[in-house]
Amino acid sequence: MNLNEFKKEADIEEQEKLVVEKMKEDAISEFKSFLSISHKSGDAWKKKEILYVNQFISDYVKYMKNNGFTVDHDTVEISEENYPSIVSDYKGKQIILSSLNYDGEKIYLNSKEKSVAEFWVDLPTDAPRYRYWKDLLVVNGKSYVDFMNNANEPYIQFINSFNTENEMKELRDKIKVNVEHFSNALRDIESIKLCIHKFGTNDTYKDFSDFIENVVL
Repeated sequence: MNLNEFKKEADIEEQEKLVVEKMKEDAISEFKSFLSISHKSGDAWKKKEILYVNQFISDYVKYMKNNGFTVDHDTVEISEENYPSIVSDYKGKQIILSSLNYDGEKIYLNSKEKSVAEFWVDLPTDAPRYRYWKDLLVVNGKSYVDFMNNANEPYIQFINSFNTENEMKELRDKIKVNVEHFSNALRDIESIKLCIHKFGTNDTYKDFSDFIENVVL
């Protein structure tokens, strides 16, 4: 019996496993870097949005007071669990700014009689989508999202679910895309300005003054 070919195949398979294991180790390190920079970027853009929304609220309150309205709150406490409102009153006629948030969700400006505007704060439409992952990490039908509730470090289980060089190469390429994406997000955070998007239109406004000039009661 000639076992040379059999042994050769076993040697090749062993070497392939070692290569894949090394790629997994590298991928775990790369994934940690990706998560770190994505969190850093997310925190930076969140801070930018908080400052923008707070300035919008401050300008709104001043605007309403300067036009003879009383407001029930000069400032509000916004959280993920609490999207507050500001009620402005002029001789019993009210305008309500509601659902104030830092999450990019809709904010509403209404009078008692009608809806005036629905809008949200976000990057300009022509800017990269820096608040989201560039690639959702789907390889060979497996998605990282499906592993996110499995453990404290789901990316390790996700990475370990792959067993071929091609899969690992594709995954590492996708991780690299995301790392570059969030590196660019941090690089551009000062140069790209947030703006106001009005629901139901393609209209965008650079700040409160620009927005309020174009609102029709």
